[in-house]
Amino acid sequence: MPAKRSLTLALALLLVAAIPARAAAFPAITVLDTNSGTTGSNPYTFAAFNGYLYYAATNSAVGYELWRTDGTTLGTTLVKDINANGTDSSNPYGFTALGDYLYFNANDGVNGTELWRTDGTELGTTRVSNINTSAGAGSSPERLTALSGYLYFRADDGTNGYELWRTDGTTLGTTLVKEINTSTGGSSYPDQFTVLSGYLYFQANDGTNGAELWRTDGTTLGTALVKEINTNEGGSSYPHELTALSGYLYFRADDGTNGTELWRTNGTMLGTTLVKEINTNEGGSSLPANFTAFDGYLYFQADDGTNGYELWRTDGTTLGTTLV
Repeated sequence: MPAKRSLTLALALLLVAAIPARAAAFPAITVLDTNSGTTGSNPYTFAAFNGYLYYAATNSAVGYELWRTDGTTLGTTLVKDINANGTDSSNPYGFTALGDYLYFNANDGVNGTELWRTDGTELGTTRVSNINTSAGAGSSPERLTALSGYLYFRADDGTNGYELWRTDGTTLGTTLVKEINTSTGGSSYPDQFTVLSGYLYFQANDGTNGAELWRTDGTTLGTALVKEINTNEGGSSYPHELTALSGYLYFRADDGTNGTELWRTNGTMLGTTLVKEINTNEGGSSLPANFTAFDGYLYFQADDGTNGYELWRTDGTTLGTTLV
């Protein structure tokens, strides 16, 4: 056997032999059997906050509620039984940290799904605001995103539909930022929340221009359409995959002409441009997806119409957008 192949084989054998030792050094253990028996507590929606891991789990006494752990059995406890109606569940989810609190959605069984927060104690776990005051309706706050001391989210107050809201953690400080879609019974359904340079960018439908790119500084006047990318009557560009990189926000959008391709914006109408039409086939779309910023480039999956879905990257220029 040649010397090079012998050396390679020897190194491989050493690595394989080391695997059991490494695995034994970090054994998997049960922190706490929250729900004794064979059913399981089914923990989900994990979030690290102030030295603890918060999550939702169930047991035979309280249903799916808010728990936390420091990684030890004694340090794994129920934070609060938010829905105290027997084994009914509050189903906490959407954990997002802001300041000294962890915010989330929960249903207390009376007011529906509303915005809550916790400091990790039972007394410090409280509803922030009852946004939809209709009996048991709930505002269903979603897309919780922290920016400049506020938590932004979309919610339905039962009057204006699903619109953009924000909170400073107090009832009085929980307010509608702007009713973007003012049509009767309309909702703008803000989505794809992403922070860039002091602004919150998102997709919204104002009922006139379709689903397009918007941004807000937290004020009504400062909440505006960035650009109507798809100008076809009734058309929407559906900006998705919003990802910040080097002062720009990259996303995919359909301008109604080039299909769904790679775009970027600096927050201005003139600065919102098509980076490159990757799939130049008539009626084709490259459908860029799975955006990830790394080492000054944006990496993503795209289909150029010839090679299928492959790995691409861009530096924000047309020439610098290439198949990896």
